[in-house]
Amino acid sequence: MNDIRHFIDNIKTLTRNGMEPGPYFMITRDWGLHVLADAAKLMAGNVDLKAKMYYTLQEAIVALGLSDHEEEIIQLWNECKLESSRTRGDLAHINL
Repeated sequence: MNDIRHFIDNIKTLTRNGMEPGPYFMITRDWGLHVLADAAKLMAGNVDLKAKMYYTLQEAIVALGLSDHEEEIIQLWNECKLESSRTRGDLAHINL
C-alpha cells in the first residue's frame, strides 16, 4: 500500500510542477498485478495515473491504437527478448 501511495504522490508532485507524467503500461498475465493496478486507480481518486495493464502484447497494441505498427512493435519486442536472453533477463522467458 505504501508503494501505491508513493506512486500516486509522485504523479501529483510531477503534475503540480508542470510536468506531464506517464503514460505507464505493463504487460503481464499476473491477475494479482491487474488487481493491484485497479486498486491504485481507485486510491488515486481524481488523479489520472495514465496507467494501463494488459494481458498480452497484442491486446496492448490494439488498446493503444498502434495496430498499424504491429509488425514493427513485435519485431522490436523480439529483438529486446533476444538482447535480454544474452544478459539473462526475465524478458527472454516471455512468449507472445
